[in-house]
Amino acid sequence: MPRKRVNNIEINYRVAGKGRYLTLVHGAHFDLTTWEPQVAYFSKRYRVVTYDLRGHGKSEMPKGPYSIDDCVEDLYRLFQYLGIQRSYLGGLSMGGNISLSFTLKHSERVDTLILAGTNSGAVRKEIRQVGVDKRTLLEAYKGMLYSTSFSKHHPDQIANWEKRFLANPTEGLIKAVKANLDRPDLTSRLSEIKKRTLIVVGAEDAVTPPQVSEAMGTRISHSEVRVIPDCGHICNEEQPGAFNSVVEEFLQRVRDEFDGGT
Repeated sequence: MPRKRVNNIEINYRVAGKGRYLTLVHGAHFDLTTWEPQVAYFSKRYRVVTYDLRGHGKSEMPKGPYSIDDCVEDLYRLFQYLGIQRSYLGGLSMGGNISLSFTLKHSERVDTLILAGTNSGAVRKEIRQVGVDKRTLLEAYKGMLYSTSFSKHHPDQIANWEKRFLANPTEGLIKAVKANLDRPDLTSRLSEIKKRTLIVVGAEDAVTPPQVSEAMGTRISHSEVRVIPDCGHICNEEQPGAFNSVVEEFLQRVRDEFDGGT
């Protein structure tokens, strides 16, 4: 996969498929591989862009701390480099906050918005109290990211997540945690979002419970909330079939309503 220096940082990215752009932004402590089920599915019809956030995966580690705004600027510069004038934009968790901030700042670049496991407000108290030691984070997140049933019946996938988590440098984990903790509360600005918005959440999401998504939906005028049953926070990995189906149905309706499905 290619790398490009944008916003003074080397960003690792991938473009797959042809058609309209669909850009997907992963959450903290993950990398672009979390979107593999979506790349395989959506690249048959869309040009899917995934990338590693700064300090994640194969992207460069910044020398100092960074903010959500820095991540927004990274994405904007990547759009410029790739020649993306407009894209369907989706993000999960911290990636959802980045996508939300990006839409508020660069609405002309966004055709429609997809927010998965996203909280527009401050980090919840229970999560804020988790320490930044790698092992502490691992144990805390293990019980929050996936549903109890999934963790019990898919030990191999949980082990794969642990391997990916531990592969992240401790410095990167700490910087990502701090960027997320210091993120702006955008709740009061949700009414500014005029793009068609899909809000997806797992019914058993312990990080961003469904009521958080429902509350966001009441503030974004052109939005709809879809709850995936028997699913935790990382809904695109835990229930990829259901997630892909919900997103595809939404995007198809957007295409049909605004341009006759072309």
